[in-house]
Parts: sequence; structure tokens; C-alpha cells
Amino acid sequence: MRVGVLLEDRCQPKKCNAECWAFCPPLRNGIECIVLDDSSGKPLVSEPLCIGCGICVVKSPFDALIITNLPEELDGEMTHRYGENGFRLFRLPAPREEQVVGILGPNGKG
Repeated sequence: MRVGVLLEDRCQPKKCNAECWAFCPPLRNGIECIVLDDSSGKPLVSEPLCIGCGICVVKSPFDALIITNLPEELDGEMTHRYGENGFRLFRLPAPREEQVVGILGPNGKG
């Protein structure tokens, strides 16, 4: 499993030739691993189709892409996800009803 993160502030589709898209091996084999947004021209990495080769990261002229390989997805319910291709959080503790979660002292420490 991997996560493809686009750094929006670094990506400048008007100043590049979409190298991250053009050199993607799955895309060259007919698998739409990276799709360019019609309105902005920015790439969107499809996590299930990405093979994690990192060529798009190297070819991006503005270092706008990050591909992070992750361990297998945990069993259980996902608690939160940061955006469409963002990191996922699992097994976060949730406070139980009518129970004390913790006690903080005056300096903010337990």
C-alpha cells in the first residue's frame, strides 16, 4: 500500500510538461495511475494502481510529488483520513461516555 501526496504549493502545471504523468510506467502500459485534473492540470495519483516506483517523484521538476510506501493496512475501522490521497489514522482512542479520561494538573501535565 502506498500514498501519493501532491504538494499543492510546489506544483506548477503551467511551467512544466507534466513529466510526472508522462514517465509513469503503469500509465505507459495503459493503466491510468496518474490522472491530470481538467481544470487545474495538477496530477492525482491513484493509490490502488500505483506501483511505488518513484519515477514520478524524480521526474517532477518542482519536487511536487511524494510517494510513501506504507505497511499493510490495519484491521479495524479507519478513524480519520487527511484528504483524498492523504494519510489515514487507525485505532485512535475515543472517550467513553460518563468515564474519566485523564486528569491534568495546573501545569498541563498528567
